[in-house]
Amino acid sequence: MANGPGAYTDDGCAVEVYRRLPVGEDLHVIHLVAGEGATILDLGAGAGRLADPLSLLGHRVVAVDDSAEMLTHVTHARTVRSRIEHLDLPTTFDVVVLASHLINNPCERRRHQLLLTVARHLAAGGRALVQWHPPVWFDSLSAGDVWDEALGDMNIQVAVSAVREDGALLDAVVRYVFRGTAWTHGFTTRRILLRDLQLEARAAGLAIHPPDDPAVTWLLATIS
Repeated sequence: MANGPGAYTDDGCAVEVYRRLPVGEDLHVIHLVAGEGATILDLGAGAGRLADPLSLLGHRVVAVDDSAEMLTHVTHARTVRSRIEHLDLPTTFDVVVLASHLINNPCERRRHQLLLTVARHLAAGGRALVQWHPPVWFDSLSAGDVWDEALGDMNIQVAVSAVREDGALLDAVVRYVFRGTAWTHGFTTRRILLRDLQLEARAAGLAIHPPDDPAVTWLLATIS
């Protein structure tokens, strides 16, 4: 379920929304981990929300997405059009970023493929940053509740409402409103315990380091 003006990706993401989303604190998290002048691979880069600001900070960034419409809005990073699980670049990177909670994909095989791509492109001694919805996020979005906030200086209003919970799966709808125009996008996400995600990462050759805060949305991983 997706509606609103403009182009959409195959998985229902509105390009007009993603090209307006602010980078927020995510930029500082990645830059802090990367240090200065790192090589960074941004998997599922969308319209360059992270890739372009990281490039402007002096990093050498490759932005990967399977949507040509999204990648036309990336102006500073190098772009590669590809599905994440099919990506096999001849180089490795200091930092690999898997953002947008892609790791909460309902399909275990798909999650494994994502983690394999991360491991395949991570340089020796490099670090990966994997963004997830921790279990506490699911707890805060119990059936019938609505989570909403205004994002950035552009004041994009975002509201997420839970539609249905089925065991570890959550079907929800996200609604974006910008200057009176609204876009909606239905999605399914899976609640994953950290210990289970660590086991999945280990099977792909990665070690996910436990965070100090259970509510943190970025996980640090290295080659195991």
